[in-house]
Amino acid sequence: MYEYKTALTLSLIGVAFQAFAWIFLMLFRGFWFARAYAYPGSYMGMMYFSAYGFSWFPFYTFLGFIVVALGITGIWLLSSGEKDKATVGSVLIIAGSVMAFPTMFGFMVGSLLMLIGGIMGLTLEPEVNRA
Repeated sequence: MYEYKTALTLSLIGVAFQAFAWIFLMLFRGFWFARAYAYPGSYMGMMYFSAYGFSWFPFYTFLGFIVVALGITGIWLLSSGEKDKATVGSVLIIAGSVMAFPTMFGFMVGSLLMLIGGIMGLTLEPEVNRA
């Protein structure tokens, strides 16, 4: 059985950061602008740019879901113990971390941990029982 404990741990912590950043992103982007325009004479006024509004919210929500789903699937495959599945899982983890760069970035730490864990999962040789 192949074990990638360090890569699995780093990736798991990275996905946890990504999930937390995704929830934070949904709360911040979903409610900030609705609250800013709810009151007359609000602070935003003329400085509002349409690219920061609700038009991007579904995109960020969907991409965040894809990033977290890729990370969880990659961790599941990485923890399976088979070399071929671990390789596919590492590639999924790397793909998830790269997809998160333009949107939420996992507070920077999440994407970097997922990237390092995915690379470690690809490059580490499986442990061999020598008895």
